[in-house]
Parts: sequence; structure tokens; C-alpha cells
Amino acid sequence: GLLITTGDKWRRHRKAIAPTFHMSILKTFVPLFYENSIDLVRRLRDEVGKEFDCHDYLSAVTVDILTETAMGVKREKRQ
Repeated sequence: GLLITTGDKWRRHRKAIAPTFHMSILKTFVPLFYENSIDLVRRLRDEVGKEFDCHDYLSAVTVDILTETAMGVKREKRQ
């Protein structure tokens, strides 16, 4: 993986994934990021005044964004 390798192996991995992170491609995901952010804020507002684990919410939104950007799979929104 890119995060734990060094040297030539790191360069090969970096070169392979660099096009994925080009600004023109990332800009196409802004509406998706926005939609997921709004959904996250809505769900967090439901927890105001309560003790809760934000890790669960952040993990869920991360999975939602990754599955939609990488695989085009959109999950049903949680209530």
C-alpha cells in the first residue's frame, strides 16, 4: 500500500493512483460529498444532548462516500 511502502515501490503505487486524484475528477464528486455531509449533519443533530460515539457516524459516511465514488453504489439513506 501507498501508506506503508517507500522507495521505488511507493513511486510505482503513487504513479498508478495519481490520476484518480486529479482536481478535475475530484470536482465531479463535490455534489456527492455535499449530499453526504448534509446527511451526516442531520443525523448528528438528532444526537444533540446525548452521549454518542461519533466514530460510528464518521465510519458510515466514509463507507458511503467510498462505495459511491469507487463503485458507483449508493446506499439507502439512514433514518
